Amino acid sequence: MQNLVTHLFVYGSLRQGFKSDAYQYISQYFTFVANATVAGKLVHNGNYPLGVTSNNGEKIIGELYCITNTANYEWAYAQLDDYEGVIVEANETPAYIKATATAYYNNTEVQCILYWYNGNTDGMAVIPSGDVFDFYK
Repeated sequence: MQNLVTHLFVYGSLRQGFKSDAYQYISQYFTFVANATVAGKLVHNGNYPLGVTSNNGEKIIGELYCITNTANYEWAYAQLDDYEGVIVEANETPAYIKATATAYYNNTEVQCILYWYNGNTDGMAVIPSGDVFDFYK
């Protein structure tokens, strides 16, 4: 397993504040590193926020984690792929795409994996702060 991207950036339901079943999973296989940002845009479809790529200087606020044991790498990410709808049947479109990005925290940058929304976001409202918690206030 060479050149593993061991950091994970989460910006939605996988963040600590949600205390969801999915977050409980994250806390078993990943260790919290810091609050962080990535270049991107947070939009919402009326029901929940979606993270999408952006080159306009926008930032998404989230949390950075590091896998606790690289021996669990493949299995841990396979579970996240399933949760995020990355693995689909041949005639379906994935809801999210797993990608590599640069996360920033405490004057440090690190390569990380995150899940970008894979659908059309035309006409969706932007969450200007880039923080999912502002959507739920």
